[in-house]
Amino acid sequence: MAEPCQALPTSQQSSIDAMWVISFLPLIIYFGKHFFATVYKL
Repeated sequence: MAEPCQALPTSQQSSIDAMWVISFLPLIIYFGKHFFATVYKL
């Protein structure tokens, strides 16, 4: 059952992780700004 996972090259897996990070980075910054804004208002 581990054969399909081993068939994936490591470079492809790292590029997929990079795409996830790049796609979620604006959301992290957006929610981070709102989180700090609420904390400083309190």
